[in-house]
Amino acid sequence: MIPSTQQPLFSPYTHVITLGLEKEAGCSPFFIFFFFSLKISSTATVASLSNRLLYPSFFRTSASDSKQARALAALVAYMGWNWVGLLSLNEDYGIVGSEVLKEELQKLGVCLAYHESFGFATSLNKLNNIADLVVQSSAKVVIIFSRDPSIHPLMALLLEKDNTERIWLGTEGWSTSPYLASKTFSKILMGTLALCLHEMEIPGLKEYLLALRPSTSLPQDIFIEIFWEIVHSCRWPNKISDTDNGTVWCTGEEKLTRFKSVEYEFNEFDFDFRIHYLVYNAVYAVAYALHELIFYSSSHDHIGKCCIKKRVVPWKIPRSVCSESCSPGFRKAFQIGQPMCCFDCVPCSEGEFSDQIDSRNCFSCQEEMWPNTNKTKCIPKVIEFLSYWEPLGITLTATSVICSLITVSILCVFIKYKETAIVKANNRDLTYLLLISLSLSFLCSILFIGEPQTLTCRFRQGAFGVIFVLSVSCVLAKTIMVVIAFRATKPGSNMRTWMGPKVPASAISLCTSIQFFICIYWILQCSPFPERNMKIQTGVIIFQCNECLDTLLWCMLGYMAFLACVSFLMAFLARKLPDSFNEAKWITFSMLIFLSVWISFVPAYLSTQGKFMVAVEVFGILSSSAGIVGCIFIPKCYIILLRPELNTRQNLMSKGTIKKT
Repeated sequence: MIPSTQQPLFSPYTHVITLGLEKEAGCSPFFIFFFFSLKISSTATVASLSNRLLYPSFFRTSASDSKQARALAALVAYMGWNWVGLLSLNEDYGIVGSEVLKEELQKLGVCLAYHESFGFATSLNKLNNIADLVVQSSAKVVIIFSRDPSIHPLMALLLEKDNTERIWLGTEGWSTSPYLASKTFSKILMGTLALCLHEMEIPGLKEYLLALRPSTSLPQDIFIEIFWEIVHSCRWPNKISDTDNGTVWCTGEEKLTRFKSVEYEFNEFDFDFRIHYLVYNAVYAVAYALHELIFYSSSHDHIGKCCIKKRVVPWKIPRSVCSESCSPGFRKAFQIGQPMCCFDCVPCSEGEFSDQIDSRNCFSCQEEMWPNTNKTKCIPKVIEFLSYWEPLGITLTATSVICSLITVSILCVFIKYKETAIVKANNRDLTYLLLISLSLSFLCSILFIGEPQTLTCRFRQGAFGVIFVLSVSCVLAKTIMVVIAFRATKPGSNMRTWMGPKVPASAISLCTSIQFFICIYWILQCSPFPERNMKIQTGVIIFQCNECLDTLLWCMLGYMAFLACVSFLMAFLARKLPDSFNEAKWITFSMLIFLSVWISFVPAYLSTQGKFMVAVEVFGILSSSAGIVGCIFIPKCYIILLRPELNTRQNLMSKGTIKKT
């Protein structure tokens, strides 16, 4: 049974074919029944009529509403609009069509800013609210799924509100409305895009209509005289009228080349056969079908020519979006309680990127990659280490080499003037060994500069620790020898037996051996190795040496500090010995500088990372070594090179005597 809400659809729009053909060509009863129940419509567009279960014998020559709903959705997507408004007629035409349209829009990712329905029974207040909603909404594109003339009151209200910033999309129900096509509505409807029925000319129909005359019409044509009066605004003389004053009488000879109706002006060039062409197609479809069935004609192939789809070049494409597109480097964050087209653009988090417009997610880079500044792509992370070619590396390298060369030059001076009093008085062999170890200390700092390698990482801390302890041991041995030499000069002292080279050699060997074994154990137990550390600094790979056992590093530095403290204390206590034997006060200054440097080194080393940590250690090596060279050897070089008259035994002895007295 056909639902009650759909029964009126068959009248007056449906043409029912009921033909008695039982005598034609021996037709069977089934054939007669088929044509008795066949229904072909030229104007029924409701989508539910396409249901073959409910309407198996219904056909039509116009497209269903669902097809034009899909066409409108495709048009919206093609134009790049994703934020539109929807107004629909509150009847089957608008209800069913708008539902299909919303489904299609959702599939294409288009969001509705609003959806309002209206009709003939809609109050003026409700229509006014709808008009206000359209004007105030940010959606610049409005789809109206309605018929003519139901849309007229709403468009009149919109015209009053001077709403000219919208693009309207219409269905065939009102797209060819003569009322809306008038100049009055051109202000708001200019640029409207709408679907309409295909316009075709029916051969001979125009000429037939223009040739109509009451005198030549058939007797059963009861509408010709009424049509004539309406078209020509005249009256037939045989009609009874209350007054004849000013009456224009119809003669039957008037021409149909031009007339004016209530809604629009018509002339011979403005025939619109859109609806008529659908009827024409329906009638001829039945006629051809009957012809084929009656005369059992074999089917023929009919090759139709489809129109060529041309690329539409939009002349006016407004921006109609709830939210602007998110650029690469951002992701969409949907707003709570809003359609999916309404979102905020959130920058990608640290370490993530997006390389597409309107990306829903940001993605992490590979382990050794990092997003660029705009977070639109991944680039290799910056590899950081203390390079020879950067300003800091160049400065430290040059300082190391220059200080080493200065130390070697001092050694050469002492070798050249080894027979002078000041060189002899300060234990030549210890002096040579100390200068050699200091020169190596300067050079070992270069092992910390440059790209970390397996060998440099493994031996750099050990080389630094052993060489530096050797230097401090030499300073300690010199201090011990100063004290022994002073004690040996006293009458009855047995310290002369300690004056040989065995005491300093034993002290140096013992002190250095302890450090040597610490470093060997470190290398054998857990050798330092190169490491690409990506956790210390964001977006940067710290290429460094992993010390593996930090405890042994601090043991090595602690032992070195212990020896420096012992040397400092002994030198401090011996600082007032006679000048002829005394270099204790210079050793005191050098150890004071040494301890100051390495005490400040600890917090500086722990508070830095990467190449700056390496630079801190290199600076500690260079400054502490330079302190020893400057305090112990620069004064002696000054006397040897610039004041040779002071470099005599008599001068040294006289100072010692004067001091002693």
